[in-house]
Amino acid sequence: MQKKANKRRKPYAFYTYLTQQMFDELIWLQKGTHFQKLSDLYRHILLGKKVVAQYINGPPDTLLFGITVSFKELKQKCSAIKQLTGKIFGETDPEALIADAGEARRLYKEVNNLLDPMQVQITEISRRWLPDEEPD
Repeated sequence: MQKKANKRRKPYAFYTYLTQQMFDELIWLQKGTHFQKLSDLYRHILLGKKVVAQYINGPPDTLLFGITVSFKELKQKCSAIKQLTGKIFGETDPEALIADAGEARRLYKEVNNLLDPMQVQITEISRRWLPDEEPD
């Protein structure tokens, strides 16, 4: 039992002293990487392995604000389309049916106009946040 426990542990411990500035830089670098532990990042740096850090201009809240507003508008338009569809299927008057179909067409155009900028925003966010390749 004792041998199995020893195999899981790293064979050697390595301690180092850093200045406050060096430690702050290491913490700053860790925030932009996939490493959960500072020791894992430090080990990669010491072994000369590639470390990929992704940084975003601005906090995520400001980047996602525009797309959140767009999603809310999209949800409202889709809800209106759903209600209008139910109304159309219950409609018997031809003139009211034509008017409702025109309203549905207008709503679909508005949804389409919302989707194009949203797609650009989503592409921009994914380009900034997702790394091109997996780090080692």
